[in-house]
Amino acid sequence: MNEEYVFSLDKEMQTYDEAYFGKNKNLLEMQMCIEKLRIKYVDFYKRKMTDVYNDPIFKKFNKIN
Repeated sequence: MNEEYVFSLDKEMQTYDEAYFGKNKNLLEMQMCIEKLRIKYVDFYKRKMTDVYNDPIFKKFNKIN
């Protein structure tokens, strides 16, 4: 692989435009649910996925539009 190819590849992968979108009520609520789930399931790999799927916080997260 030559140096010019690597440089052009890196240049193509750069972000040129960024936009900030404010957080609305639903997005803040989703963020709060994710934080609660992360705290509750710190040892995620020791849990069964059915525990997470049946969690009321996860169900609330899925209902948010």
